[in-house]
Amino acid sequence: IDKLVVPFDRDPQIKKDKLHQGFLTCYMSVRDRILEKVKSSNKKNVVVTGHSLGAAQASICSLDVQYNFRDVNVVQYSFGAPNVGNPEYCKGHRKYVKETYLIRNGFDLVSFVPPGIFGYSQICDHIQVGNKKMFPSLTDHTPLFYYQNIIKSL
Repeated sequence: IDKLVVPFDRDPQIKKDKLHQGFLTCYMSVRDRILEKVKSSNKKNVVVTGHSLGAAQASICSLDVQYNFRDVNVVQYSFGAPNVGNPEYCKGHRKYVKETYLIRNGFDLVSFVPPGIFGYSQICDHIQVGNKKMFPSLTDHTPLFYYQNIIKSL
């Protein structure tokens, strides 16, 4: 539940942006390779995606890439994404990564944690697929149910 200050280049007007310690540590272990790949590719469009922990990494990665490559258009698609940062981080994410799509299936429990009571916030509103149930469910978190309900909603 602990948060750390974002260690990479960030908006000088947003100085208190913090990320979940575990998610940030995980991302930092692959950060250099990702940034080198973006730099060497010379692509002007980058799509970042993931499910669950991968969605948390996608949230951090998309903003980091956008900060470091201002001429690249970054689009993020995340499925079953947990909350990764405090409201200040989310504000910066919304400012820089204009195309962010968080997809929530049913009442996927993971997309509600860590909760706001611990200072976490969603980076944007979710796109709902599947029937929202009365109680949170881990079953709704499985990639198969995401796939099935996305196909049904097309």
